[in-house]
Amino acid sequence: MNDYQYTHFYKTKKLYKTASVSWQPPPNGRFTVNCDGACFGNHGPAEFGGVLRNSYGQVLGWFGLCIGESTNNLAEGYAILHGLKMAFDLNINCLIIETYSRVLIEALHKETQNKKLWTVTQQCKA
Repeated sequence: MNDYQYTHFYKTKKLYKTASVSWQPPPNGRFTVNCDGACFGNHGPAEFGGVLRNSYGQVLGWFGLCIGESTNNLAEGYAILHGLKMAFDLNINCLIIETYSRVLIEALHKETQNKKLWTVTQQCKA
């Protein structure tokens, strides 16, 4: 089994710490889409991207788009939505979505009060 490693840097009280993060392929017969979104400022130029892989770790597709002015949460939401659409187009119905966005994970499991985010999460659920 392949294990892809990279180091993630994060800032805590003016000190930078590192955390080792690894990716594991999904179980046999399943697929994973890893997605992320970001913006410069929390309403600024935004983009999102992702990669779709099978249980052997082979890349089946990837995406990345600039979406103009947006928030980080919306960029994350569009990343998940685009990953779902890619899987649908490839007839994949056993998909694992991996994201670091706690806000999006919670919004997908329950209703959100943010109207723009609600629109994206409803599209993901459809």
